[in-house]
Amino acid sequence: MNELEIILRIFFFAFGSAIGSFLNVCIVRLPQGKSVVMPGSHCMKCDKLVRWFDNIPILSYFLLRGKCRDCGTVFSFRYAGIEFLTGIIFLGLYLFFGLSWTLIPWFFLVGSLIIATFVDLELRIIPDELSLWGIPVGLVMSFFLPQIQSMAGSPLLGIGLALCAIFSVLALLLMLLDAWGRRSFLAKEDVWLIGSVFVAVLFQFLLTIFVVPDARAVRILGLVASCQGVIVGGGALYLLGLVGAILIKKRVVTLIDLKSVTDRYEDLFKELMNKGYLDDEGEIQPKFSLVKLEEGFVLDSSWDKEREKVYALILDCQEGGVMGGGDVKLMALVGAFLGWKLALLTIVLAPFLGIPFAIVEKIRTKSSAIAFGPYLAVAAVVSLLFGEKLIAWILSGYGMY
Repeated sequence: MNELEIILRIFFFAFGSAIGSFLNVCIVRLPQGKSVVMPGSHCMKCDKLVRWFDNIPILSYFLLRGKCRDCGTVFSFRYAGIEFLTGIIFLGLYLFFGLSWTLIPWFFLVGSLIIATFVDLELRIIPDELSLWGIPVGLVMSFFLPQIQSMAGSPLLGIGLALCAIFSVLALLLMLLDAWGRRSFLAKEDVWLIGSVFVAVLFQFLLTIFVVPDARAVRILGLVASCQGVIVGGGALYLLGLVGAILIKKRVVTLIDLKSVTDRYEDLFKELMNKGYLDDEGEIQPKFSLVKLEEGFVLDSSWDKEREKVYALILDCQEGGVMGGGDVKLMALVGAFLGWKLALLTIVLAPFLGIPFAIVEKIRTKSSAIAFGPYLAVAAVVSLLFGEKLIAWILSGYGMY
């Protein structure tokens, strides 16, 4: 190993650790709706800004013994752990892909997956900001770096277009069936979503007709492949959620769900039980269905500040079926970077990764709700690194032929 290679390895680990420090800020602030830029890093208790020499990734945590220099508040070891994890992952991506421009989108994707993982583990939510920023970034990077889309310019784009169309029609039919079962109309958000998807499918169709698949059009084809990844990746998980909403009638609000609203989640659970909105297992009661507007949602005055968020949360649990909206958006983000083929592989792999942990979580919390985002994230990384070989192995009959 020469000196340049040693320097590059140290650089990518240090760079990843520095990015990990920023990811820590995102993990804390995004669920709270706060800016990740201003103010700078500061102690959550005494509000003092962290000095630059106390903000060195990993090293500062141990030099300060995991405490704030000003007030002595103990910081979670998670901060140093995420910095180390990100550094190791960035170094691993460099060693796997080599020094190339494709590292930029992979760093962005993995960083987004790390944020989604740790927020989902703690709060059972995935911030919408990840998809609102991540999906456009994936589309743009697929245009300027079409090589990250392995099927750009291949016949698989035609299959991807067909899948987009099929998924769109199935989603519309299932949405209408679910609305009919609930004796209600499609929400404006659902109408806007399905309309946008149909426009995107039409846009792809026109591009594939008028764009000649040669070297001059490879960027357009990369953009098309990314768009297909968004629709198929997010759409496949969305369809599973719609099927679950139709087949599984039981709607449950867990303590972990309420934790995303308030630290007094146990008291809030009791309040919702006392008001008749939930039973002792968290199942949503018919009384809640009679509430048509947030103003009609009655809680004690001590919950006035949280009332709107609680109503929205229960409504989301009532309509969400078995798949959270954050998971769907996360898969759309993954599809934007990996394309539809590896996005589908990610969805297939994730349950196998999640089942052992889901069993442990069920025993520990007695809740059927699990954070699915982390398993989607791990499956996405596996697909990124080994997806093509795994697909080839599966298509060959698991190596038996």
